[in-house]
Formats: sequence, C-alpha cells, structure tokens
Amino acid sequence: MGEGIGKVIMFLIFTAIIGSVLSVIFGMILIFNTTETIESKTKIQPDFRLEANGKRVDTVWVYKFKSE
Repeated sequence: MGEGIGKVIMFLIFTAIIGSVLSVIFGMILIFNTTETIESKTKIQPDFRLEANGKRVDTVWVYKFKSE
C-alpha cells in the first residue's frame, strides 16, 4: 500500500517540476516576442557632464524627461 502512495507523490512532484520548467520557458518566449520598441514623437537631447575620477575623465550623459 505504501508503494502506491509513493508512486503517486513522485508522479505529482515530477509533473510539478516539468510544469514549472515549461512555464518559465514559455513565459520567456512570450516576453521576448511581445516587446516592442517604444518611440517618442519628441526628440530628446542629452546634457553631458565631465567628471574627473583621479586621472581619468568620464563623460556622463544626463537625459531629462518631463513627467506627465
């Protein structure tokens, strides 16, 4: 009697693992296939700042967006 219950529990665990893996795979496929490029009608121009970090100068681009 104990062997039958063990087989059912192992089957349920195996089914849950397979279902989880397939859900992750199909979820990733759905996300990557439905993402679109978002384009704005207004052109944004970045401001830039020069920062000195020791002997090296880095350029930092700053984009300002208007909140609606």
